[in-house]
Amino acid sequence: MAGFGPDHRGQMLERARAKLTRLGLIEHISYLNSRYGGQHGWRLSSRFETALRQLAEKCAMFKDTSTSSREKDALLLQFTDARRAAGLTAKAECQAENGGE
Repeated sequence: MAGFGPDHRGQMLERARAKLTRLGLIEHISYLNSRYGGQHGWRLSSRFETALRQLAEKCAMFKDTSTSSREKDALLLQFTDARRAAGLTAKAECQAENGGE
C-alpha cells in the first residue's frame, strides 16, 4: 500500500476543494478581484452561510414549545427528504467518478 506523500496530499486537497466548490460550500477568490482588495485563496461561500443560518432557525423552532407536534413532524419529514435527495445525488456523483461501479 502506497503512503501519502506530498503528491498524494496535493491531489486529495484538490479533490476535496473541487467537491466542496461543486456543493457550493467554498469559493475561490482571485487576487484580481477588487472586492477583496487583492487577497486570494478560498473562503466559505455566502450560500453556505445562508444555509447555516436557515438551519439554526429551524433548530430554534424545535425548541419553541408553541410549535405543534404536527408542524415539527412536517419539518422532520422535510429534513429526511432533503437528506435522501442529497444522498442519491452524492451516490450518483460517486458512481460517475468511479466509472459506474
